[in-house]
Amino acid sequence: MEPACRKDKQKQKETPNRGDNGKAKQKSAQQELKQRQRAEIYALNKVMTELEQQQFEAFWDPSSTWMETEDAILKQVRSLP
Repeated sequence: MEPACRKDKQKQKETPNRGDNGKAKQKSAQQELKQRQRAEIYALNKVMTELEQQQFEAFWDPSSTWMETEDAILKQVRSLP
């Protein structure tokens, strides 16, 4: 009966190692998610900055209509990933 107890103790010692591996995978997945979100934020920021510049130029351009600028904004926002 003693060998069975020893096996149980060995299994208990091995279990924390498996948990650490899971934590490492979870941390890696969280880092990848953060990187992807950051890239998306930068891409959105770039598009919004360009649109703001276009709006500013259209505002001061008497030959441009606001509807043309609004359509351009909607097309660029819809094309985002």
